Amino acid sequence: MSISPILQPLSELNHKVGSVPNEQEKRERRAAQYRLKKATPVSIASYYRLGMMYHRGIERPVDYEKALWWYTRAAEQGEALAACDLGEMSVKGRGGPQDYLLAAMWFNIAHTFGLKCVQSDLDTISAHHLTALEFKEARKLAEEWIKKFKVES
Repeated sequence: MSISPILQPLSELNHKVGSVPNEQEKRERRAAQYRLKKATPVSIASYYRLGMMYHRGIERPVDYEKALWWYTRAAEQGEALAACDLGEMSVKGRGGPQDYLLAAMWFNIAHTFGLKCVQSDLDTISAHHLTALEFKEARKLAEEWIKKFKVES
């Protein structure tokens, strides 16, 4: 198995177990760890993009569970489109059972994040799938979720 060029210096340094690293080896290790950190997707856009790729089957097989995971990470960072897609997946039962209460929660979060086009989705769910009390509960869940992740709206 070949090692990624990004990890090569780190791998070579790890083979010297038991030896005390000199200053050059310490610098090489720090540089390799820095390159590894930079190679990991950490931006909101990366999280959302990965979710979309798994959700839509772009450059990889469709995997709704992975799409949910990546969309959730993006939503935790305030990505309105990820919250909208999570609502859509909940309505259609993709990645889990069909759940209108959960969908209403995600659409409320997307709306709070500034995505006003989800209002029609909220109206449809409110009119056809949830009681007024359930819809109120979905709003409460959305507010609690936003507070939990301290997302600025």
